[in-house]
Amino acid sequence: MGSYEVKHPAADAYLRRYKDALRESKYLEEHIAFLRAQATGLQRQLDGMPRGSPSKDRIAAIVSGVVDEEMAIIEKLAQVHEVRREVMKCIECVPNERARRVLFMDYIQVLPVEEIAEHIDRDCKAVYRDRRNALAYIEEHCAGVLQAAA
Repeated sequence: MGSYEVKHPAADAYLRRYKDALRESKYLEEHIAFLRAQATGLQRQLDGMPRGSPSKDRIAAIVSGVVDEEMAIIEKLAQVHEVRREVMKCIECVPNERARRVLFMDYIQVLPVEEIAEHIDRDCKAVYRDRRNALAYIEEHCAGVLQAAA
């Protein structure tokens, strides 16, 4: 969100977990698509081979490995969704609606500050102020959540 001093690093770091997880999930989803394409191509090769041939056994092992890797990625994506749920729950505890919207657009939608300001019909300084106040509230009232995540 631009260059500014983070006055509430614990709350910022807690909420930033989702931004990081979101970046990772986008990579994982691309990787799943690649693995599926690879497995589909290998499966086609398998279909035309005689049973018990060494080539078919090697390709079957590769396809199995691709499927195992895809399952691990799917589990990781489930973790990303859990982080999002936790972060949303934390954001929802902020009593000021505009500050909640700022946090949502910043940490969940990952919008730039200028766009957030436009959405809430305020200037960038007001966005930073709302964000700072919301993070202060989270650090003051959600200390247990922040400590558990650390």
